[in-house]
Amino acid sequence: MPASPILLLLLALTSIALGPRPAAADLPRDLDGYVLLAEDMLFLGSNGVVESGHVGVNQAPGIFAKIGERTRLEDGSALAGSRVLLDAASSVGDVFVNDLATQPSSTIRGAVETFGTTPILLHDPLPAFAPSKVKVDVPSGGWLELAPGSYGRVQVRKAATLVLSGGLYDVDDLKVLDDASVRAAGPVELRVGRRLRLNSRVFIGPLPGSGLGSGDIRIVTGARTIRVGQSFTMIGRLFAPVGWFNSRNALTVSGQLVARRIQLHPGATLRLTADVGPPPTPGATPTSSPGATPTPATTPTSAATPTPTAIA
Repeated sequence: MPASPILLLLLALTSIALGPRPAAADLPRDLDGYVLLAEDMLFLGSNGVVESGHVGVNQAPGIFAKIGERTRLEDGSALAGSRVLLDAASSVGDVFVNDLATQPSSTIRGAVETFGTTPILLHDPLPAFAPSKVKVDVPSGGWLELAPGSYGRVQVRKAATLVLSGGLYDVDDLKVLDDASVRAAGPVELRVGRRLRLNSRVFIGPLPGSGLGSGDIRIVTGARTIRVGQSFTMIGRLFAPVGWFNSRNALTVSGQLVARRIQLHPGATLRLTADVGPPPTPGATPTSSPGATPTPATTPTSAATPTPTAIA
């Protein structure tokens, strides 16, 4: 049987001893300090940049934390994992690691310290999801403002906008199609129990003028797989401790990604910030005000308090 790509990578990389280096601070154990935290495997593809926030694999031993070719973690962004692989021309600051493998052209600009034998931190358990069977369908190009509450399948069709007015939302299945967006008008916790699908050029983040930052938008999901399409943009925090987060190509995250496994393809840009994010340029641009009457398949009686049709 041919060798797996992971095995070939491990054979290609050269292990190095942890020689004397300047002392680093203690291993970061505060979840809020991480822009990327995987439970057992992290793959950060080539040509990426982590502008702020730590990057790590929680478990010891984990599978690996791999930093791809020409990817850079800026100063102040620690890298933590029991096994770390640095690919060609990658550049990182402080590293907390038990087993380290590098390429000759990779660079460690900071200190190297031992990761240890215990996880970085203990996660809070997933909440008890409480979706209903109420279906919400935002039509292509449409706009719908949704009140907090319990819903079933929520679909945001092509170039549509779903506005969450603020509060707690329980959803069974969320699907956001190409060029669509999910925007928060107030602080939001969106709980997605079973399935989360995000297509190409999707934007998740604050409504313009809301004054919200990444810390005000929290998505918690029990989905086993979260695949995102091309040019995904998020200003917010995604907590998926049992899921595999897999991006198709470049993505931009201002906030945080936490998942069981994280695989980011080339060109990812990541930053940890609680500030108001930069004005996004997603494909979905609302063509009407929040007070406009939407015309989805499940017609609400008002923009703020929908009464969608329950699924039989």
